[in-house]
Amino acid sequence: MRSKFCFAVGFVWAGLWAFAQTQSNTGQIDGRVRDAQGALLVAAQISLRNLDTNFQRELQTDEEGRYLVPFLPIGEYEVTIAAEGFARYRMTGVTLSTGQLVTLEHRLNLVSAHQTITLPGESPMVEVAQSSSSRALTAVDIRNLPNLARNELQFSLLQPFINANRPREYEAPRFDIGGLARRVNFQIDGFENTTSQQKSYRVTRLGPTSVDETQIMTFGANAEYGRTGGGVINNITRSGTNTLHGQFEYLVSRTGFNAVPFRSAGAVKPYADIGAFGVGGALRRDKLFYFVSNETSRRAFPLPLGFTDPAARAQVVSLGFTEKDIDLLPSQFNPTLWLVRLDYQPLDRHTITFRANTYREFNEAQSPGGTTVLSSSAGALTNTYALAAMWNWLITPSLTHEFRTQLADRYSRRTPYLTPNADTLPTTILSGVVSFGYPDHLSANRERIEEFSDNISFHRSTHLLKAGVNLVRSPVMYDDSLNPVFLFAGTSDLTPLEQYLRTIKREIDPSTGRRYSYTQLTLSFGKPRLEYQQTYLGGYVQDSWRLRPNLTLNYGLRYETMYVPSAPANAPHPLSRQIPSDRYNFAPRLGLAWSPRGNPRMAFRLSYGVHFDAPSGNAFRDSLIENSVNEVSVEIAGDSPGSPNYPFYPRVNSGSVRVKPSLSVISPDFQWMTVHQFQVGVVREIAHDLSVTITAAGLHGSKIPVLQNINLDPVSSLPPLADGRTVYGARRLDPNFNNIMELTSAGNSNYHALGIQVLKRFRNALQFNVSYTWSHSLDNAPENGVSGGSEQPQDTYNRRAEYGNSITDVRHVLNASSVARWRGFQLATFLFARSGTTYDVRAGADLNRDSVANDRPLFYGRNVGKGPASMQMDARLSRFLSMERVWPRAKAEVFAESANLFNSPIPDSTNAFLNRTNFTILSWHEMRRVQLGFRFLF
Repeated sequence: MRSKFCFAVGFVWAGLWAFAQTQSNTGQIDGRVRDAQGALLVAAQISLRNLDTNFQRELQTDEEGRYLVPFLPIGEYEVTIAAEGFARYRMTGVTLSTGQLVTLEHRLNLVSAHQTITLPGESPMVEVAQSSSSRALTAVDIRNLPNLARNELQFSLLQPFINANRPREYEAPRFDIGGLARRVNFQIDGFENTTSQQKSYRVTRLGPTSVDETQIMTFGANAEYGRTGGGVINNITRSGTNTLHGQFEYLVSRTGFNAVPFRSAGAVKPYADIGAFGVGGALRRDKLFYFVSNETSRRAFPLPLGFTDPAARAQVVSLGFTEKDIDLLPSQFNPTLWLVRLDYQPLDRHTITFRANTYREFNEAQSPGGTTVLSSSAGALTNTYALAAMWNWLITPSLTHEFRTQLADRYSRRTPYLTPNADTLPTTILSGVVSFGYPDHLSANRERIEEFSDNISFHRSTHLLKAGVNLVRSPVMYDDSLNPVFLFAGTSDLTPLEQYLRTIKREIDPSTGRRYSYTQLTLSFGKPRLEYQQTYLGGYVQDSWRLRPNLTLNYGLRYETMYVPSAPANAPHPLSRQIPSDRYNFAPRLGLAWSPRGNPRMAFRLSYGVHFDAPSGNAFRDSLIENSVNEVSVEIAGDSPGSPNYPFYPRVNSGSVRVKPSLSVISPDFQWMTVHQFQVGVVREIAHDLSVTITAAGLHGSKIPVLQNINLDPVSSLPPLADGRTVYGARRLDPNFNNIMELTSAGNSNYHALGIQVLKRFRNALQFNVSYTWSHSLDNAPENGVSGGSEQPQDTYNRRAEYGNSITDVRHVLNASSVARWRGFQLATFLFARSGTTYDVRAGADLNRDSVANDRPLFYGRNVGKGPASMQMDARLSRFLSMERVWPRAKAEVFAESANLFNSPIPDSTNAFLNRTNFTILSWHEMRRVQLGFRFLF
């Protein structure tokens, strides 16, 4: 209750004043003023005006003829300079993007004071003071490139060092940045937008109609950025201007346009009806601006289930499942998004921004796919909202105060595709073959974000100093279904399917004289609901120091910690009574940008920094649930005495099944993952509006969270496997428990990469972007809960044996886009291409008896498998129609766009969607889809 009161007070305080824009959603302009002979002009009057809103900043040049204006709202600017004895100088058309450091040079002429010289301006291709690898994708990309998925994040793939599977319809790409799995800090207008539970998910989704720019930062982030060892992706929402502007669009796709899903037995095809609009303008000229947007969809994108291989299909049909049950996941869904933004400038030194947005989605059937039959699949209901407020106060021309606050909420609930009944079997998994029965993933979770940030910036001479704090409180509710799971993993002489068939026929195993049975039954009893909270606290100081006109040093220090939930004091195991908190996370950052001889067309960049990756909330959840207090978890071997016969199981924890419970715990010395990033690169403008950037980057990660069984007895009388792996017996170090799965900071990783980017800015009706990355990622950390589910070491006490290719290791990634116009037509393309993803080969059995049910075969290294390469081309052909007679500023666009234009089968070969025992791909992306659209712009 107290926290809610504090949040309310903070929000009202922000409402009483004005609200802030930070460097996360603004840019800065840095300039130097000289006379015609090159002498510096001191105390020249500088005025910067945003051409869309008339927002102005005024100041004077310092003793070195310099001026620096940070925290400018993005947009197009006019720079006006007045100095006694010189002609009035005006430069127009200087475009400022998110996070951009625009450096300008001005020369004034000695002519009549009544004369004004106006020069066309533009933002330089090379940001000579920028030391990080970052870029802002502008409206040219967002509005024009093909985007059937309506996903505001997919264009982030145009930045080097980012790897992701090509996103499906309206599915968030699961980004790997710098070889780190799913470690991205998603933001909206600089506000936190990443769930604390699973860091690959966003709290709030947006559509392209609502987004003005997308800022992408991969390496070299300043101390201002934290919470992640990877990169930052920040979506900037659209805002209003003095001129009424907006767009209305309608898009349609019918089944006759589209190809049948890959290897589908049926003829169910995708379809879509999408309506969207965005309108912005001024409620009070130069003072109060608004923007409102909506996007509503009714869509379906059926995906093949993991039975596309004829042999696999025949196996499942032999169990009595129909073609419909094993053919397609229908994935019919209807998302709706609303966004409202207000920008207010009540006084010359105050700026207010308020944003409210909601998102609702119901998906009929979206998970888990793979080898789970349709009748055991689940859909999802998702509701989110966010309220954000920002205040910027220009105390003096050199001193700026910022305050930000946000309240966001995300609720998601899994719903069964078919309602289970009394005859529904319990969840049954035949490893690598099929999963059926009661849905194994019916859960609900709710997470709120209560965020406060306060920053102060000071500019003096050649320094731009900044310091701030960030507090994010995340209350979480998690509701689990606690359903039993029967696993048939096969035996030394039987496949999982044969084991299952002999079990249900009640056959006797001649070698033991007992009935055939399942491999393992997992049961959970206790409280299905869990509520807890975690609070993140971060602070930083940083300085951007212009040592020389062509040399900039960025340095700073960040501190981060987290207040973790409390563990139950009455837990039976001491490790379940504690959740450690890491308090010593100091992260220095250093960056250098150098332009040789002051050449504005070339810059070298160098950076090094320490980044800490905040632990996932799922780690806290597991330890709070599986502690034999809130929940008792047991695993029963099918061949153990007294084990129930399939499909029967005890429905209450009555003690009739005499087995030891299992636990999930966190190591007492658990620490945050530490990442050392470094990069060196050069950017060169080789022709007007054409630049090339070459960057070598590296990353070393330590203290990566790894889940391992610490209750195994390392002293075993059983002989090791032929490759040296220890074979464990039934004895446990603590005889009161079975498996104690401890999350420990035990992993290390190394990443080396070369990134090349060729960028052609839109001019003369042409723009293109080519991004290529070569990389190699290695680690000894099979992480739990990312890129393929529960990954665990093959030998708990031999970390060296786990060192090998990372699950994120993709050697070659090539993404490219282009926009070309001629005679009222426009062609836009987007190419995705990458080499195969590594995967961990599996034997289909627990070879060393450590309770990891699917071990690697003998003498196989980790992640030595390599999936197939993939390539996809998307395209959009548009025809623009002038409407000057009706509305001088309006135009219409009709277009046809296609995803997977050449109808190429695109596999998902990550660990989660690959049968690693028989090397069958279980998931394929959509085949060719075609969509027609109409857009009215004004």
